[in-house]
Amino acid sequence: MEVLAVDTETSGLDCWTKKILTIQIGNKKDQVVVDCTTIDILNYKNLLEDPNKLQLYWNAKFDLKFLYRNKIYPRNVYDGFLVESLFYLGYPPGFHSLSLKTACAEYCDVYLDKTVRGKIINAETLTEEIIKYAADDLIYLEDIRENQLIRVKEEHLEGAVKIENTFVIPLAYMEYCGIKLDKEKWKFKIDQDKEQELKYETALNNWVIDYFNERKLSDTHIKQEWILQEMGGQYNQPPKDAIIHGSPEWIEREGKQLYIIYIAIPFPFINIDRQGDLFSGFNDEPQCTISWSSTTQVVKFFNFLGIKTTVFDKLKGIFKDSVDAKQLKPQKKDFPIIDLYLKYKEAFKVTTTYGQKFLDQINPVTGRIHTSFKQLGTFTTRISSGGGNTKTGEEYLNLLNLPSDSLTRSCFISEPGNRFISIDYSGQETYLMASIANDQAMIKELMEGSGDIHSLTAYLSFVNEIPRDTKIEDIKHKYHNLRQAAKGVEFAINYGGTAQTIKQNSGFSEEEANRIYNSYMKGFSGLAAYQKFRRKDWKNKGCILMNASLGYRALLPNFHIVKEVEEMMRSNRNFWDNYKQDKALVANGGKETPFLKLVKEYFKVKSDYEKKSINYPIQFAGSMCCRFSLIYFFKYLRNNDLIDKVKICVAPYDEINCEAPEDIAEEIVKVLHSCMVRAGKIFCTRCYLDAEESRDSNNNLPNYWIH
Repeated sequence: MEVLAVDTETSGLDCWTKKILTIQIGNKKDQVVVDCTTIDILNYKNLLEDPNKLQLYWNAKFDLKFLYRNKIYPRNVYDGFLVESLFYLGYPPGFHSLSLKTACAEYCDVYLDKTVRGKIINAETLTEEIIKYAADDLIYLEDIRENQLIRVKEEHLEGAVKIENTFVIPLAYMEYCGIKLDKEKWKFKIDQDKEQELKYETALNNWVIDYFNERKLSDTHIKQEWILQEMGGQYNQPPKDAIIHGSPEWIEREGKQLYIIYIAIPFPFINIDRQGDLFSGFNDEPQCTISWSSTTQVVKFFNFLGIKTTVFDKLKGIFKDSVDAKQLKPQKKDFPIIDLYLKYKEAFKVTTTYGQKFLDQINPVTGRIHTSFKQLGTFTTRISSGGGNTKTGEEYLNLLNLPSDSLTRSCFISEPGNRFISIDYSGQETYLMASIANDQAMIKELMEGSGDIHSLTAYLSFVNEIPRDTKIEDIKHKYHNLRQAAKGVEFAINYGGTAQTIKQNSGFSEEEANRIYNSYMKGFSGLAAYQKFRRKDWKNKGCILMNASLGYRALLPNFHIVKEVEEMMRSNRNFWDNYKQDKALVANGGKETPFLKLVKEYFKVKSDYEKKSINYPIQFAGSMCCRFSLIYFFKYLRNNDLIDKVKICVAPYDEINCEAPEDIAEEIVKVLHSCMVRAGKIFCTRCYLDAEESRDSNNNLPNYWIH
């Protein structure tokens, strides 16, 4: 197949409000720069759509959107940027530059001067400097590809490269299409969300005031116990404004030796206006002073109540305060305010994330919202959206993580005369997990039983609570609470957690958590065997292999730590004795040794990679279902001259949304459903993964998003 290098220079980033200034076409010997301000780019439509030519791009998604805007739809694409991204899948962003400039230096030993790019946007005519700059980007794409393909073969990435270069075509189309927003309904939603936030904020304030009044506290000082030191732990100085009562003393509590003192500290969370003024008078009612949107203020109040907020940041290697749900939920039983605070926090997130920003992002030409999708947005290849461009200051909305409530979703609508089509996989992750793990209990329940894995989990986990003669289909009604608890068990174990994870997430005792974990793994023996294999496989391969036939793998940046420590374990007979000695040294107030730091880091890295090794293949399979579905669907649209008539709007993970003219909408539903089922069969081989379309109460396709 003939190779053709293609690139564009544009007046900006948005294909709807900006224009193509030049298009460059050629190879490493000959390059043609076309001035699109004076020459119609459609003169090159046949060339750019030729199925017998492989077009080389760098970051093809950008160029493709501008070509789509001009009714040009390339067929065969090779994106060097995506291939380079595959080489470093698993490494954090910024570890390796993915720019064309870097690729030229690495593969061709050539330095590209990119400073001219800024001159192009405002240029009135094409100067010789601009023409040369535009042509230079083409010269090295062939050599870069040839060098990349050598590495692709060495790393067995042929399948992955083919898929990503095919998928970029429909993904660019999804960005190009965007999604329409009902402005008036969204404004109504903003008001509703603000009311909900205010409701929880008021409830929190009242909780603090009630706490203050019930305990008859003084707004100046309150007496409390202060832990100076836990045996072997760090010494904690009392607050500077504390008034100390008595002398420190050692006490024993829950098997721990605590060195405590009683202090009186200000209660800064309440204000009483004792002075007043001539205009507003007096208000001696307590007023809560906490700003609930301030993490610092919430941490201070929660610490006063005894709520633990300190967590260890694995990435930075430091302790920090957190009021995230993961930290707070295990303490809900002891502190009822946590549940109220988490509801407020969710409401606050909705008002700040899904408010006016969406109205501001409506494109003036299309009247639709166009975001940016990152094709390899996660290490499991799932797409991501949102973020921004630091150079231009432009921000993009995250359309993949929208609240699933009916009001929010219904604000997204189809154009007049169109129908909104939404199809999502039915229990995708559960089916994929059952298939990949080859768990016969799950597969049987999904294919022959009720299909209710939550009830089956409850039955297998709570063996003492649910009689053995109970039918799985009856558990939802008879043991609703246990079925709800089973969801938490699934979430903990399916992602590589242990009994300790169940205990932390749910509040079960250690004995209960161990019993539940063992019962679960015994009942789902296929999953247990799968997890056992995955906990070792990453170590044997030095990466997380997500699919052997396609070659996708996530690299492990900290794998050297695992190798280093395990080699020390093998070669040093005194390894564990040294480890215990260093731990004892720290317990007695000594400094942490480099050896102990390394071993602690080893355990963190090992645990992290084990969980990822379990989880990644399942999430990857879900990502591939979406990729293949969109590849099949876009091919159908192209072959039936439906591009621009049928719009692909957004594809949040296991769901694809599009809109189509009313007269063909029902046919499009059938085609999209068929594409999704076809893709599901490739990655869910042991059970049937179906997809379900959304309809209104009259069983008609709606003109808005129903989820």
